[in-house]
Amino acid sequence: PKLYARMGVPEFFRYDPEGKLDPALAGFELPRRGRRTYRPLPTEQFAEDVVGIRSSVLGVCLCVRHTEPEPMVGSVVCYDPAAGKFLPTLYDLDTKAEASDARADAAEARVQAAETTAATAVAKLAASDAKAAASAVRVAELEAQIEKMRRERG
Repeated sequence: PKLYARMGVPEFFRYDPEGKLDPALAGFELPRRGRRTYRPLPTEQFAEDVVGIRSSVLGVCLCVRHTEPEPMVGSVVCYDPAAGKFLPTLYDLDTKAEASDARADAAEARVQAAETTAATAVAKLAASDAKAAASAVRVAELEAQIEKMRRERG
């Protein structure tokens, strides 16, 4: 902290994920005037289950969010009291990106399946058209034979 104060760092936070320090999350600010010694930042209640420390530099509140199944282990997250919600963590963004990738892969698989179905339908249509054309030729041949037979009889 003394080095930070000499450098003019306006605030800093300390977090102990192992819980050996009490409190595990603490914030300190350097007064703008007077004695250049850090003073503790107060812990505040921002929502029903949201307790943390407001950072005037970051414009958000730092909180510890405990994780399941290890409720004693947590991570520092940012909470926006104006919006009333936590800001996404890197883990949250990675999870959303993975889910988005999975949806894109599924959509690509559906496109490929639709293309295969369409190609099969086009092939069947072409075969049907060829069969219809062959039938039309055969009908024309038979009509010509019938006409020939009528002329010969008649």
